[in-house]
Amino acid sequence: MTGDDRRFWRVLIMIALVAFVVRVAYVGLAKWDEAIVGDQLFYNAEANRLADGDWFIEPFNPRHEEPGQPLIGDDPAADHPPLTVIMLAPVSFVTDNSVVAHRLTMTVLGVLTVVVIGWLARELAGNRAGWVAAAIAAVYPYLWVNDGLIMSETLAALLVSLALLYGYRLIRE
Repeated sequence: MTGDDRRFWRVLIMIALVAFVVRVAYVGLAKWDEAIVGDQLFYNAEANRLADGDWFIEPFNPRHEEPGQPLIGDDPAADHPPLTVIMLAPVSFVTDNSVVAHRLTMTVLGVLTVVVIGWLARELAGNRAGWVAAAIAAVYPYLWVNDGLIMSETLAALLVSLALLYGYRLIRE
C-alpha cells in the first residue's frame, strides 16, 4: 500500500466516522423510543422469529381478527426480501429482540455504504472524487434516514454500491 493509498483510506475513515455520528445521532434523537410501523414491523418480527428458529414463518396471522385465531402466524412467509431478515436475526438472538439494536445494525450497514461509495468514486475518478462522494453520502438525508429504519433499503443501497464497484473493476480488468 502506497502513501497515497494510506492517505485516501485515512480520510475515508474520518468521513465514515462523520457518517456514523450522523446516523447514530438520528437514531438516538429521533428514533430511539419511536414505535416501529409498517414494513419495519415485519422485518423486526420476522428476524425475531428466525432467531428463535422458526425459519421464515409469517410473524403475524392475517386472520387474527376472527374469533379464536392467534395473533402469531404459522404460514410460510415470502412477501419481503429475506436478506434483511437474515442480517438482523443474529442481532435479535444476541440482544434479546432489541429494536434499537436492529436500528443500530442498519446504521453500521449505512456507514459501510458510505465507504463503498467513496471507494467506487475513487476507482472512477481518483482520491478527491472518492472523498467528495463519500462526504455527500455521509450527510445525504435520503441515505441516513433509511439507516434509522428497520427496512431493506439500507442493505439494498450497500449491495448496489458493491455491485457497481465490482462491476466496474471487472470491466476495467
